[in-house]
Amino acid sequence: MPRSGLVASAAEMRALLPPRPEEASKRDFGSVLCVAGSVNYRGAACLCSVAALRSGAGYATVACPGPVASSLAALIPDLVLLPLRVRRGVSSPDSWRLVDRVLPRHTAVVVGPGLGSLARGVADVVPFARRVVARVAALGLPLVLDADGINVLARLMRARRPIRLPARTVLTPHEGELARVLGVEPAAVRSDRPGAALEAAGLLGAVVVLKGPRTLIASGSSLFANPTGSVALAKAGTGDVLAGIVAGFLAQGLDPLGAARLGAYVHGLAGDVGRERRGARGLLASEVAGFVPDALARLAGDASIPR
Repeated sequence: MPRSGLVASAAEMRALLPPRPEEASKRDFGSVLCVAGSVNYRGAACLCSVAALRSGAGYATVACPGPVASSLAALIPDLVLLPLRVRRGVSSPDSWRLVDRVLPRHTAVVVGPGLGSLARGVADVVPFARRVVARVAALGLPLVLDADGINVLARLMRARRPIRLPARTVLTPHEGELARVLGVEPAAVRSDRPGAALEAAGLLGAVVVLKGPRTLIASGSSLFANPTGSVALAKAGTGDVLAGIVAGFLAQGLDPLGAARLGAYVHGLAGDVGRERRGARGLLASEVAGFVPDALARLAGDASIPR
């Protein structure tokens, strides 16, 4: 029987925080490669990669279509950019080779935020994403599969073309994405969120973070409920922030379940901080990412951070 309904305490989450020794350098805190973005969805790549840095990772690279890289260069000076060739507004199929060259320099990878096309969904990006995930698995790197990365996985599963996921994989779906993976209607997931999360975790051999009003984290026979977060997070882009936070913790050495649980907790807490300071209605995903350091400081008990 699954261990269900286990709710994280602040003390438990505090114990998972990666150490932060004063004598450390950026190399000691890992490096995240975010494979994301398309001409239609430029912000997703930005939100994910910035959130990885906000969570404590020392380095973040964004592999994205060239026009997206140009946009990010003008907005965020903190990122390393790998411009990829473009076809129909998304990364071209052969661009996986450019990604492959830089993969060994990183300690965690995110695939999926904003990867597809507004007009054609993920149809044009399937060969590219499939190759990238295969190379991540071959190198044994931890992976966060989010958004269109999950949609690519679902498409391949329906076509009976299985893809080998890395041993250390975290999926961060909403109900619709999880329904596609399981081959059911979203209403079926909504009616039994715990069962759906556990089924997907068992089917894929991965940790599943099912986003929603009470985010659930499933791994093997264990199910955890995240206590932080609110309707303030009901805004486009907050899922990209969550994916980046989880990847940042993976890059810093946490195991997939620990990274998923701490990532969901910190993401929700950042939303709670944002709600306190800005209200629940108009909080933006970029502001949630901006409040991640405040959330981490609050969790760590740093009294120097104003409430």
